[in-house]
Amino acid sequence: MFFIFKASITLFTLPAKAKINIKTLSLTYPSDSGKQALTLSATQLISLHLFLNRPSGEEPSPDPLFGPYISVLPRDFDSHPLTWFVRQELTLSTVMEHNLLRSMPHSVHSALSRIATRFHEDWRTVRKYMPVRVGSHETSTMARENARSHEPARDAGFPMGMAQRFSPFTLLRYDMTLTKSRGDNLSLCPVFDFANHAWTAPNMDPVNLESEGGRWRDPRGSRGELVCVSTMEGAKDEELFITYGAHANRTLFVEYGFINDVGEDDISSGVYPGEVDVHDVMEELIESCAVASWIKSTLEDEGYWGYDNTLRYVILLEAHRI
Repeated sequence: MFFIFKASITLFTLPAKAKINIKTLSLTYPSDSGKQALTLSATQLISLHLFLNRPSGEEPSPDPLFGPYISVLPRDFDSHPLTWFVRQELTLSTVMEHNLLRSMPHSVHSALSRIATRFHEDWRTVRKYMPVRVGSHETSTMARENARSHEPARDAGFPMGMAQRFSPFTLLRYDMTLTKSRGDNLSLCPVFDFANHAWTAPNMDPVNLESEGGRWRDPRGSRGELVCVSTMEGAKDEELFITYGAHANRTLFVEYGFINDVGEDDISSGVYPGEVDVHDVMEELIESCAVASWIKSTLEDEGYWGYDNTLRYVILLEAHRI
C-alpha cells in the first residue's frame, strides 16, 4: 500500500462492470441458438475469453474492455502442476516435470487427475463453441494459432486460461451477486486478483454478503461491486494478503500451485490447526444414510463430492463449550 491504514477501513471498491464474469461477458458471447444449443458455464466462458485475448509475446491484450487487466496477468504457468500433467499427456513434459509428477503422493496425483479431467471436459465444450467466435472476435495471433488445434494448446496456453481452473489467479468464488446457479457465481477481479494468500492473519478481506430468508444477496446499496476492507492496521509499503480458504495443502497445490509454508513449531503450538484428510470416511458415512442419493447428487452438482473433505483442529471459544 502507498499509505498507512487503520483497521476496518475501505481499501478499495471495484465496480461490478470491472469484474470478468458471466454477466459482463454475456453480451460478447451469446448462447448458441442452433438445434443443439450450447451454453457455456462461467468457468468455460471466462476461460474462453482469456484464451482468445491472451497477449502474443510482448504485445498487449487485444480485448478493448478488459485488455489492460489481462495484459498484466502472467503469460505462462510452467510451474503449475496442471501444466505438467497436460504436457505429460501430450508427451511434451520435461524430465523435471515428469519426476515431479512421479514423486507426488497418490492422493495428490488423484486430485490433480480429477482437475485435468474437468479441464478436458471444458476444453471439448469450448471447442464446439469456438469456431463461430474465433471468426467474429478480434483475437491475438497466439489464440488464432492455438484455436486450429483439436488438442489442448500445445504450449499449455489454453489450459492455463482454464485454471481453477483459474488456479493461478485470486478468484472471487461464489460471487453471489450474479446468478442463482452456485457454480456460475465466479468472478476475476482486477486489483483484488493480485493479493497473495496468507493462512494466518490476512490484512484484507472482501465485505461479507448478507443473508436474508436463507438466501445470500448483495449488501444493501452495493450494486454488485466488490468492497475490500482492512482487517488490521497496516504500514506504508506493506503487502496486502487474503486467505483463499481453509483448504488442505493438497488442494492448494493442485489448484493454486503452492502450499502453506508451515513449520513444526506452528503445528505443535496450535498456531496452525493442522489437517486430516477424511474424504473417504465422509463418503462412506453419506452413502450409508437414507437420503444418500440426494446428498450425493447435490454435492456433485456443487463440485464437492469426493474432494477436499478436511478435518481441522480448532480450539473452541468458551461460549461454544458444553
